[in-house]
This record gives sequence, C-alpha cells and structure tokens, in this order.
Amino acid sequence: PKEFKKYSKDREGFRKFCSKWDAEFAGKEQRNFNIDDKLLAYIKDVPCHSDFFRYVQWHNLASTATRNLQIPTLRLHYE
Repeated sequence: PKEFKKYSKDREGFRKFCSKWDAEFAGKEQRNFNIDDKLLAYIKDVPCHSDFFRYVQWHNLASTATRNLQIPTLRLHYE
C-alpha cells in the first residue's frame, strides 16, 4: 500500500512503522484480545507486538480447532 512507501526498508524504517502501528492500536489490543496487564508488560517493547500477538494467537487457535475437530495435522518444528 501507498502508506508503506514512506518507511525506509531498513531497521530504522521498520522501527518507525512499528512505533506508529503500536501507538495506533494501544489499548485496543487489550480490549480485543483480552490481554492482561502482566502479558502486556512483557510484550510492550516488542516491535509490532500487536502483529506478533495476532500471529501467535492465530496459530494457537488453529491448533485448538484441529484438536477439537480431530483433524489430522502435521507439525513441523524448525530452528
């Protein structure tokens, strides 16, 4: 999108983008994702922590859904 073009494609641009994104969603994430204060204290310094949390939450919910629906899955662990 056009809005992304104003951020440089380096560490500084990423940090600026994340700062804006985190500021925009401050408070909303706690209400929408039911994040308690302790977890919020841990993730507040993670750049783009809202996106990171959504990514982890999606995978947690996908895992729960496949288990509850008894859908065979293949888990791949990599480092």
